[in-house]
Amino acid sequence: MVYLALCQPLINYCILAWGGASSEALIPLDRAQRGVLKVALNKPMRYPTTALYNEAGVLSVRRLYLVRVIVSVHKSVVNSKEYEQMLRKRVFKIPHPQQTTSFAHRFEAFLFPHVYNKLVNICNFKYCTTREAKALGYCYAVHISARH
Repeated sequence: MVYLALCQPLINYCILAWGGASSEALIPLDRAQRGVLKVALNKPMRYPTTALYNEAGVLSVRRLYLVRVIVSVHKSVVNSKEYEQMLRKRVFKIPHPQQTTSFAHRFEAFLFPHVYNKLVNICNFKYCTTREAKALGYCYAVHISARH
């Protein structure tokens, strides 16, 4: 599909840097993504968004961000020296800085570990390789896209 070759790499470019932005900041990118998908699939402009994503088999911008965070953080966790110790603990969590402002919560130093800790409880990919964690992340992202 043309979208996967031309458009998704542009969306994935630096998504880890700007993916934590507010929903309002991502609206133009969401609209552009939906517009390209509708043109590629020859759908009318008022075609439902969830049906469009399901038919195209792609994830929204926010869901792509979640998958990229899972892969990025899981790769660093698996390659860290503390990974074996973390597996022995009952609660598998990576530390994140304690921030009090909502502005600080949008940056990767806080956001990546916070999102990863939430998703590792839901998807249980602590024993997985990076590739398996990516597959579980995609399954989770598709599942929550179908629910909402």
